[in-house]
Amino acid sequence: MNLTILGGGKLFVNVFLFAIRNKSIKKINLLISKRHANELYDGIETAESKLNQIIKSHSSRHINLNILNSLDFEVFKNSVKETDLQLSFSAPWIYKEEHINICSNLIQLHCTTLPEFRGGGNTSWRILSGINYSSIVLFKVDPGIDTGDIVFYKKFFFPKDCYKPIDYDSYTDQMAFESIIKFIDSFIIEGSVPKGRVQQDEFSSYFPRLNTMIHGYINWSWDAYEITKFITAFDDPYPGALTRLTNYDEKLHLKGATLLEEYANFHSFQQGIIFRKDENGLYICAKKGALKISEVINENGENIKDRIILGERFFNDYEDLANALATRIKYSSKGIK
Repeated sequence: MNLTILGGGKLFVNVFLFAIRNKSIKKINLLISKRHANELYDGIETAESKLNQIIKSHSSRHINLNILNSLDFEVFKNSVKETDLQLSFSAPWIYKEEHINICSNLIQLHCTTLPEFRGGGNTSWRILSGINYSSIVLFKVDPGIDTGDIVFYKKFFFPKDCYKPIDYDSYTDQMAFESIIKFIDSFIIEGSVPKGRVQQDEFSSYFPRLNTMIHGYINWSWDAYEITKFITAFDDPYPGALTRLTNYDEKLHLKGATLLEEYANFHSFQQGIIFRKDENGLYICAKKGALKISEVINENGENIKDRIILGERFFNDYEDLANALATRIKYSSKGIK
């Protein structure tokens, strides 16, 4: 069997590590975007560095690596021809019919309950929606956006200790890796992809990608539950939800939000006021409750919660909130378009 892996991300590297150790896989072609190649694999070295290190230590294996700023058709063609299975993870490219038609089995990973939550930013959108489950889905790529026939589907619930996006992503990556390995092993044995199941569009939903520096501004007129969910949705590995503070010039990032439902008697005019502080964090007024914040990060990356004075108020300008609603972003292999 010959395999092509496309896209990027930590899962891309981990699946490559599995494939290179599997003697049933004779040839491996890698097609990774430049943006993903520059990302840190383990917090220390880049994905590109890690891939080259793996390739060098397996010099006897037949491996081709291509790093692209854009999806060059000839490079794509050479990467998928003569391979039996083409797996796409977190790819920044849109596959068109000319790409799909030259592939034997182009399969895309999507870690949501398709046809729900098509699109991007899925972990943050799920946290905002209060949904504690997801799925590992592999589908045949077609010209639509996450609309192809499903060939693998595994639903799961997140453990109770998943709180921040990084927790959800880590658990999802674990489930995805196990599912992909199972799928590859099945393909090696059967020699084909399972018959696909058509997605039911009447149950579909689509949500766009998010960017913290554009969409992460807190609307302090929301109630305590909504604000807590919003801050959590932009927590690690992201920079943190954005806010301004009275008598402070810089914009600040908030992380580590906890809902305090026992405080339910604040007036709307008290929203955003810091009414208490201790070693655990800052306590902030909101509608229908309060919230505790453990991290207030300035532009230098410092947690300055201990420097903040009681009675100051978190707030945001109308222009920032309006821009968050009015701006839709798109990513290419180079980053934000």
